[in-house]
Amino acid sequence: SPTCRAATAILVCYAVGHRSSFTELESTWLPMVAENAPVDTVKVLSATKSDLAHVEVSRTEGMALAAKHHMIY
Repeated sequence: SPTCRAATAILVCYAVGHRSSFTELESTWLPMVAENAPVDTVKVLSATKSDLAHVEVSRTEGMALAAKHHMIY
């Protein structure tokens, strides 16, 4: 995506109550960022809807994914 090519920072989000939003990060969004964003782009992973009782993705999983892809969590 041309919108990533000039980015200095990228915020990638997933909803903790929807596992599919988390799994799509590795299958769709993170490969697109890796392919198109400059190497020195700051990447941040953010969990949304963490105030809700229904949780399908743990904080530990989010932190592990962030670490795997050199992202701030």
